[in-house]
Amino acid sequence: MLKNLKNTPIGVVRDEKQKPYRVANEGELHSILEEYKRKGGKVDMRLNPQTYGLEAFTIWYLNIEAFPVSDDGIEVPFNPPLLFSDLLNDKLIVTLGAREHYGAYCYEINFANRYAFIFGPTNLSNAQRFADDLFVIQDHLKKQEQEQAALFAEQAANYRALAVKPVVSETQRKLFVQANALSQQKDYPAALEFYNKALEIDPLSYPNAYFNMALLEAQLNRFHSAITSMKKYLILEPDAGDARSAQDKIYEWELMISKPK
Repeated sequence: MLKNLKNTPIGVVRDEKQKPYRVANEGELHSILEEYKRKGGKVDMRLNPQTYGLEAFTIWYLNIEAFPVSDDGIEVPFNPPLLFSDLLNDKLIVTLGAREHYGAYCYEINFANRYAFIFGPTNLSNAQRFADDLFVIQDHLKKQEQEQAALFAEQAANYRALAVKPVVSETQRKLFVQANALSQQKDYPAALEFYNKALEIDPLSYPNAYFNMALLEAQLNRFHSAITSMKKYLILEPDAGDARSAQDKIYEWELMISKPK
């Protein structure tokens, strides 16, 4: 997909309703950019000194091939990564946006309720191809999610039937403690990574992990993932003391997903 767009100028901009990213000083700014470049990324950054000074800026990417891409998504400096799992609820439609390039309006694809991919006025066919390719990924993820949900429901039923519940291993406990520490530092993506590592060892021994993950995912505006995690918590612990508040969180996040972008 990315190779097909190799020579296509494309930009990515943050949702304009989000606050500008802030750094302590210009040195910190360049340090972050150098780390991104070491991973294979390229960035042409525009500062807005008249309004924000060096503490806030807009980023503009010139080519899709400049993004470091993993199996999970696309890495974006200064922001949480664009995860392919975020595609599950997005309508992947090419629209004529409000941004101009040499006097003509650009085409855009809104992504994950946080970013927009911007194609130039003459690149409609490439924009449509990109949207179609993302749709293929989206369709695959939806099928995968259904299969995983069915498997988890079966595992949860067996868990609830156990007279003695599984115990958290010391290895798992270490990962959960580290995840909580990262969460307190507000490094939410890293905290989620540690939670997932722990759950790979045993997905049932600590149901509260799914509750905590749901809150972290919501902090990153990954509302679909947050809902999935919270539902897993409720499947494992339907009679938990905080089950009511957990369900109410799901209602809140469903509203966030349904709001116009």
